[in-house]
Amino acid sequence: MLGRNRTTGNDVFKFTGFDEVSNPDVLDILVFYEPEDCLKPGRTLQDIDDLKEQGRFSEIWEVWENNTAPMCNFDLKCEDIKPPAGVYLGNFNYDIARSVQTYTVPVYGLEQGETVSFEIVDYKNAVNYCHDAKSHVGHGFVAAGSCSPTNDTCGNIITYTQNAEHQGLLEYFQFEPVSPVNSPGCWDSPLHKLDEYQWQTPSPWDTQENFVQPTRN
Repeated sequence: MLGRNRTTGNDVFKFTGFDEVSNPDVLDILVFYEPEDCLKPGRTLQDIDDLKEQGRFSEIWEVWENNTAPMCNFDLKCEDIKPPAGVYLGNFNYDIARSVQTYTVPVYGLEQGETVSFEIVDYKNAVNYCHDAKSHVGHGFVAAGSCSPTNDTCGNIITYTQNAEHQGLLEYFQFEPVSPVNSPGCWDSPLHKLDEYQWQTPSPWDTQENFVQPTRN
């Protein structure tokens, strides 16, 4: 799982894998960049806003840097640590079928019959509403009222109970992101045709960072 290392600043990310779960031979690492990193020298994001206000949309491309080769320079440091104790999320696996978007969530480290709650947030660590949370068959149970139970009630908390009869190393549940179709009351539409849709992606890393580990005897 990949996410920001909050203790060292925005430019450092951390990746966590688990023995017996992560592939020990091949790990794909995706590098993210902030919009500020993609600007030409001397340009700012305010320049883009100014061009939009002036109606000079055809000039916006000139603000962005076309030479991306220097952005491929980064440091990768590997540290072998002991398996962490407690409950941990895996990457949210995105899928779309029959125009329905879903995120599948692996949960590692649950004790038999244990109940936990996760507050879904985005990569800005802001509330990220969800819809129609449900467990994968046999893995556990999602509590009624998780996510957004109705179009007029927005929520981002998922309460999950592990199926004590499953005896699995990994458990799974899923949820849908809110949209104008499934939760119009929890969705901000653009004000006019010049505005862009703002899809904020749920962050497994930030959701994990905010998770309070359960107290165990």
